[in-house]
Amino acid sequence: MSKSKSQEKKEKRLKALEEERQKNAPINAANQCEDLLAPFAPFKSYKRNNLDLEIEYFTMEKFSKTPELLNFAFDLTKKQMEPIYDQGFGWSDARKKKELKDDNARYIFVFDRQTRSPVGFVHIRFLHEDDIPKLYLYEIQIRPEYQNKGLGKFLVQICELIAQRNKMKCVELTVQKANREAVRFYTTKLKY
Repeated sequence: MSKSKSQEKKEKRLKALEEERQKNAPINAANQCEDLLAPFAPFKSYKRNNLDLEIEYFTMEKFSKTPELLNFAFDLTKKQMEPIYDQGFGWSDARKKKELKDDNARYIFVFDRQTRSPVGFVHIRFLHEDDIPKLYLYEIQIRPEYQNKGLGKFLVQICELIAQRNKMKCVELTVQKANREAVRFYTTKLKY
């Protein structure tokens, strides 16, 4: 007995839905994780080059409950990036705040162990683009006095470990050409 056209269409839709579910499974699993750093306990501390820092993961839910961290992230990003953005498509406070508050945003914050004051952060998201699940590195911002001490490289390595552990195929980022220091950092120090 042959299948009716409606049965065939239904089976085709169900198959497509299952393929979509399978495709998004790594993204959904990563987004549901409460602490992406839990498997990497040694990476929750950075004691090098006269720095004594703690590293902590924040879901959007946890981040939204700490407005002082949102203010820190926004202020540091604006201070360091507004002049560079203005050389291209222009800076927008509203656009950057919306990006920082997106439900899919995840954060890794770095704190001075003695003062508990934030010294930097990484903003990541898990995306599925071009049929590839990836960890997208939206921002890595570090206060100037903590730069050039290996911390940025360490944070990117953490992102690479998180991506691998969560079955992402790659880490992707965008750097504006006007941000010469960042271009040099990613291409020379990290070989991106």
